[in-house]
Amino acid sequence: MFDFLKKKQIPKGLQAVDLGLPSGLKWGSCNVGAQLPYEFGTYFSWGETAPKAEYTKENCPCENKTPKELESAGVLDVNGNLNPEFDAAFKSCGECWRIPTLADFKELFECCNWIWTEQGDVDGYKICSKKNRNCIFLPAAGYCHDSSVDFAGNDGGYWSSTVAQDSSRANSLDFLSGMKKMFLSNRYNGRTIRPVCR
Repeated sequence: MFDFLKKKQIPKGLQAVDLGLPSGLKWGSCNVGAQLPYEFGTYFSWGETAPKAEYTKENCPCENKTPKELESAGVLDVNGNLNPEFDAAFKSCGECWRIPTLADFKELFECCNWIWTEQGDVDGYKICSKKNRNCIFLPAAGYCHDSSVDFAGNDGGYWSSTVAQDSSRANSLDFLSGMKKMFLSNRYNGRTIRPVCR
């Protein structure tokens, strides 16, 4: 049903960055599929672990499934987050890594300063801990729809592993200069992933 990555290619530049968060969670230094913090990396539909040529409703197995159906199929755990088998960060980067949950992103909002800036000629948010001096950079990688990447360099779209309980969508971080929020996104869209670990 899903095309899993046949070989784990852990990004050489991926490091666990301690932002001094209350949960103890560490954020990856680059996106899944990237080698450097400002590279966009790989685009995934929600609940899938491999990229594809086109991102459509028709080729996304998780599209239009209720949370209850997804849990029955083993896609979700009891908390409404993706199980490891359907987690692109876990599949691509190794067993200590996973896609952030909605709660993880909320913690990042509350405990860090967000600064719109440029790194490697790419716009995005530099996110710096309020507790220590450590920072990560999330590039504005846009998102995939059909066979094209839209709004790269202007907007950022990052998946969370948390399903939207009252719709057929999933939670994502969406941002552009001066705006950042959690958003309910169509699951078939291709978005980037910033992995987290403990």
